Amino acid sequence: MAMSTKARAKSILRRALALLEKKGWGQHSFFNEETGTYCMLGAINKAAFKNPYGDTSLAARSPEELVAEAAEDAVIESLPTRYRSIIEFNDSRKRKYSQVKAVLEAAITALSIKENA
Repeated sequence: MAMSTKARAKSILRRALALLEKKGWGQHSFFNEETGTYCMLGAINKAAFKNPYGDTSLAARSPEELVAEAAEDAVIESLPTRYRSIIEFNDSRKRKYSQVKAVLEAAITALSIKENA
């Protein structure tokens, strides 16, 4: 049986969180080649496409891209209301990794609830 979009999105977010735990979190760059760290969106892209910059092909939208969008939408819905994008939240001047981790965990939980609804 194939995994649902929500289950696949949740898997992407879990892999992104594991990547941030292992490699480290950073700001202002999807992937920092000097430090090897990822920003929140870079980690999601890496988990979804094996590329921190996302799906760079010129092909029509792939099923993987739709699943990645579902993962990103869950994260956006889990952001504090004053933030409109993952990048804006991630790159906020006083942001801490603990806050990034909390948002990713909240998005994973939200996807679990929606999946079981």
